[in-house]
Amino acid sequence: MNESAVRKTLTSVVVPGELEARGRGWTVVREVFEDLEPTPSPSSRRWPIAVAAVAVVLVAAAVTPPGRAVLGSVRDAIGRDRVVGVKGAQPSLFSLPAPGRLLAVSTRGPWVVDPNGSKRLLGAYREASWSPYGKFVVATKADELDTLEPGGRLHWSIAKPGITGARWGGTRTDTRIAYLSGGALHVIGGDGRDDRILVPRAAPVAPSWKSGDDHVLVYATPNGRVRIVDTDSGHVNGGWQGSPKQLAYSPDGKLILARSPKALDVYNAIGFHLARITGGRFVDAAWAPAADTLAYVTFDRATNRSTVWTVNREGTGRAQQLFGGAGRISGVTWSPDGRWVLASWDSADEWVFIRRGDGATKVVAARASITDQLNGHPGGTFPAVAGWSP
Repeated sequence: MNESAVRKTLTSVVVPGELEARGRGWTVVREVFEDLEPTPSPSSRRWPIAVAAVAVVLVAAAVTPPGRAVLGSVRDAIGRDRVVGVKGAQPSLFSLPAPGRLLAVSTRGPWVVDPNGSKRLLGAYREASWSPYGKFVVATKADELDTLEPGGRLHWSIAKPGITGARWGGTRTDTRIAYLSGGALHVIGGDGRDDRILVPRAAPVAPSWKSGDDHVLVYATPNGRVRIVDTDSGHVNGGWQGSPKQLAYSPDGKLILARSPKALDVYNAIGFHLARITGGRFVDAAWAPAADTLAYVTFDRATNRSTVWTVNREGTGRAQQLFGGAGRISGVTWSPDGRWVLASWDSADEWVFIRRGDGATKVVAARASITDQLNGHPGGTFPAVAGWSP
């Protein structure tokens, strides 16, 4: 008789007193859990579950050999809580499902990922973003801002203390870069000239440029206000009261998205409030290239699940669930053709690509082991997607 047959025979035997021991064990566990149950909060539900799991192990050990059955049940339960990625995910970044180049920031620095999966590391930068139309990249270190070609060639550089939130706006021939340094909001020409302080004090939130050539910018202030300003004249065109974590003009320049942890708000180009989306904790949001749809991510602490949604541009329609998974999804990014949404699923170490059509999810594709490939090792911070450019 082989090993497998022996194991099957032994596990099928009911030891005298086994069922009674199981009952006593689960009774103890239930009593422990009931003692803990009145005090949980949404942010601490894992604690009583963990205590109960430990109690199961202890009880199982006390009722050996019947405890083996209980231990097996515990292992099964733990396995069900483990994050399992998309079935059939490619084990590596062999290719992207749509045209365009991805910009992703790892612990080693930003990478440019081509549609065929080839990658180029730009250097030891902490943040990066595309210029209009993807011609260049603006990347920052602690005290330095650099502009580079997607192939890595440096164009110009400027040194300032504590640079963050650099964003490039404008047309193909007339551009500006806005960035934060020492608490001030700066604006500099796309050619590296005429650096100046636009606002002496701004909140640590990346500003957003209105598309086109009028050089209008939306930014947050430290005292809970949002301002829309003409960066050439300094004239304030509008604004509202709020403390967002993310600001984003729609690609057509007609709407502004403001994300806070508890809501998404949509405003018109001068700051008039149009709609509010609530429900869950809001992690990230992004406009579709055609500016007709919003994609966003929510996280439910009680269930430890993240969900990707889409809704119409004004945020007034019924939201459609696009994708969901256990653990953390940190961001959403649209493909340049607007056909795919990329969900950065940290907990599964995957980039998940979802293509929609006729109001339903049609294709879900994934690329696995993102951290290992871009960080150079399995650990560390999950790489953040900083844009998908034509």
